[in-house]
Amino acid sequence: MKRHWQAGVLLVLASLVLAFGVVIYLKYLAPRKDEPPVTSHSISRSISSSVESIQKSIASSTEVETSSEPETFDVAPVRQAFESVFGQLKGQHSLYFQDLRHQQSQALVIGDTAMRSASTIKVLILATLYDEAAKGHLALTDSHTLSAEEIVGGTGNLQTKPAGSIYTLQELAQEMIVMSDNTATNILIDYLGMEKVNAFIARQGYTQTRLSRKMLDMAALEAGEDNYISVKEVGDLMAKLYRRQLVNPQADREMLQILKQQQDRSNLLANLPSGTTGYSKSGQFAEYGVRHDVAIIETPKGAFVLAVLSQDGEDSVQQQALQQFGQAVYQLFVK
Repeated sequence: MKRHWQAGVLLVLASLVLAFGVVIYLKYLAPRKDEPPVTSHSISRSISSSVESIQKSIASSTEVETSSEPETFDVAPVRQAFESVFGQLKGQHSLYFQDLRHQQSQALVIGDTAMRSASTIKVLILATLYDEAAKGHLALTDSHTLSAEEIVGGTGNLQTKPAGSIYTLQELAQEMIVMSDNTATNILIDYLGMEKVNAFIARQGYTQTRLSRKMLDMAALEAGEDNYISVKEVGDLMAKLYRRQLVNPQADREMLQILKQQQDRSNLLANLPSGTTGYSKSGQFAEYGVRHDVAIIETPKGAFVLAVLSQDGEDSVQQQALQQFGQAVYQLFVK
């Protein structure tokens, strides 16, 4: 009797366990009509989808970082191009190149020695003028009346103007850079004082650049006095100017707009694509075989400083070399 009772209990318990198992299966484990059964293939597909999503997210993040920080430019091909173009030419040749997309980029400098400046010294006179204006020592709207004694030849428009013509200091600065006007330059040198120009140069930490005479002062030349400039120093000045770190942001913008209008584009800028923006100042003194060009060049991939100084060379050969080199560096930069 006792064995029959135990068997009955076991049967009831088994039935309850079976019933509970069926409920659990139907509620939680059985495939639903509106959902496909879970298989190894569907699990693999889900993982693949997640991986693809992560990969896309990483790629998107990488693209944003790449676009905000351009790659560092390799200057070795620029060095090779310079040596190829200028290596066999007569005279002395120096180079400054700097990628302006990176605040801490190192400049490439070759052959940095003081050379006769010709008209490139006018960039330093321009900077001194705007520095003095920023300090309140003068106003760019101050006017000057042209006298017959001030008129000199060479480049520029003022030599054709009558005595008594009136110009503001800003207009004189414009003529000095855009048309490389020698008369306007000499007026500004007198107005500022040569010592102030050299003091500004010294404050920049420059030791090879110096203003020692006015334009077309042949007596000073015969006495051994000339203006000198260094490719490293003028290149550094142009980099500061473009980064708005020279005088102040407003003054630097105004100076760039003047340099943008320089009429002489027959050197580094000559063979660049139409519409290329360049902020530049050239200089030429054929008697001493001098032909310089200092430029900030903007491209679809950013801007760079390119300065080449040449002296004791053959003018037509130097000019052709500058044209070829400017084109080569532009192509290297945008490739």
